[in-house]
This record gives sequence, structure tokens and C-alpha cells, in this order.
Amino acid sequence: MILYKFKSLHNIEYVFDILQNQRLFCTKYTNLNDPFEGVFLTAIHMNVLGFPFINQKPYKVITPKKVEDLHIELEQTKVCSLSANFSDVRLWSLYADSHKGIAIAIDFSNIESKLHEVKYSAKLPEFGNTILTSPIPSEVLSKKTDHWKYEAEYRIIQDSDYYLINDRIKAVYTGQRVSSFHIELLKKITPVEIPIYITRLNTENVLIESDKLLR
Repeated sequence: MILYKFKSLHNIEYVFDILQNQRLFCTKYTNLNDPFEGVFLTAIHMNVLGFPFINQKPYKVITPKKVEDLHIELEQTKVCSLSANFSDVRLWSLYADSHKGIAIAIDFSNIESKLHEVKYSAKLPEFGNTILTSPIPSEVLSKKTDHWKYEAEYRIIQDSDYYLINDRIKAVYTGQRVSSFHIELLKKITPVEIPIYITRLNTENVLIESDKLLR
């Protein structure tokens, strides 16, 4: 499975770290761009007296909660986001600095179990609210609303700051608007065994696609 990490070149030291140290940085979930990140709904079935359901017709009480309400150490919950979608113009616009950045192709073959595929739905996820039914952080953080479905996101969710990807970087793709200065810089900091491609606009299908090999 090939996934893509979109990056701006404004802080090129972060790109250098990925390419040279062969690792991905995982950030705290509160740093992610979705304001509903980590928010979920809990459901309790109550009886007419306001107690949990006991031999009476119940009604359901929905309460919004956040990952921090699960009483876990948030410092131990780190996320790295990747995408299975290379060609959507919105991904390049949002995460590759309006096409002035890059996409790094990473091969996750044989380690797919390390990934959490994000599942999308029209509403916030709903979980129970007991010791047995409360979710774990990775269950909440691998669910998002349909607004983000185009991202086709996969996540690394772990307690460490970095996830090693030794020998798994397969290519670097430059955005439509990458400057000649950054092109030359990328050629210098990208290991010689990793090819660099430019991208082009597919005007028929309104997609971004790989074009010629730069190196």
C-alpha cells in the first residue's frame, strides 16, 4: 500500500528530517486542523426517574465528550496523517502549501496493521459510556465526518514522537508551483535512490497526476 505525506517547503528542515532520517513525526491530536477532532458522543439509556435503565422503557441521553475525557495521558496519544489519495487538488492546496510543496510516497506493504484507516460518517461517532463500552483513543481518532472523506486518510496513532520508515520512501512529487530554488534544494537533500517527479494538471478530469522524472 502506497500512502502520501503532503508537506510544505516553508520549513524545509521537516522535509529534510523525513527524507534523511527516514521517519515521520507524530503530533498531539489537538494540533490537527479539524475542530471536531477527538470529539465523540456517548449514549446512556435512562429510565423515567433518571437512572440507568432497569425494567422500564428507556430513553437515550446523548452527551458530547472528548478524548481527554477518557482519562488517558494525552501526551501519549500522537497522530501522523497520511493519504491514499494523490490526485485530489484539495489535498495539494491544503497540505502542500497551495501546490508549492511536495508529496512523499511511502510504501506500507506488510505493515498495514500499524495503520488506522479513517472511517467517515455523516455524524460524530457514538460510543457507550460504561467501563466495557467506552472507546479507546485510537477508536475515536480513526473516525471523522464526511466533510473530510476526500482525504482518504490513514493514521499512525502511537505514544512515540516518531515512526520509522526505513527504506520505504519510494518517490517525491513536486507541486505545480514549486520554485526552481526549492527544486534544486530538493535534489540535494533527497537521497539519490529516491526519484523526484514533477506533477501536472489533468484538465480533462481535473486531477493532479505525475509527470516527468526530474532525477
